[in-house]
Amino acid sequence: MLTRRRHCGVGKPNPLEVAAQYTEKEKDPPHFIVKLFENKGRGIVAQRDISKGEFLLEYPGQLISAQEGNQREEEESSGFRVFFKHQGQSYCLDATDECAFGDRLGRLVNHGQGREENARMKILDMKSHPHMWIIATKNISKGTEVLYNYGVRELPWKKKHFRGQVQREEEEERHKSTNRKEGL
Repeated sequence: MLTRRRHCGVGKPNPLEVAAQYTEKEKDPPHFIVKLFENKGRGIVAQRDISKGEFLLEYPGQLISAQEGNQREEEESSGFRVFFKHQGQSYCLDATDECAFGDRLGRLVNHGQGREENARMKILDMKSHPHMWIIATKNISKGTEVLYNYGVRELPWKKKHFRGQVQREEEEERHKSTNRKEGL
């Protein structure tokens, strides 16, 4: 395994080689958990301190053309389709079908912007196919949510009316639950 030399002379694993190893095994590193966040849903939290530049997770998904991705998006919108260009081609990585990707966590990393952002996507070829890897852009402390900028301006959970809708739905569910408990 290639290593990078740090100023103290101690080597550490090359993050791209680490990413390739996990990608080949179709597994994630063991130091992440899923946590539920208000107004966002599930997200990924680091279970150990992570260094800037370290490989975090692969964004798993079915690699399709951007055209097919757009068609799927028109049929049914999904927050799990990533569109990108690589070597002159337009692609979509569709991770909509959670069952197809087992317990892979990269699809659950939430959007962050500005100072809260601590990761980014990196597109690299592996066996002649582009893969999307999530890399730390700064040191991440244990217990911190992993966030990268989706590059999308209009996110539903950032809008006031969406947050209000979620609150109304939660209140309705609590009301229904209370009525069931009271036998109404």
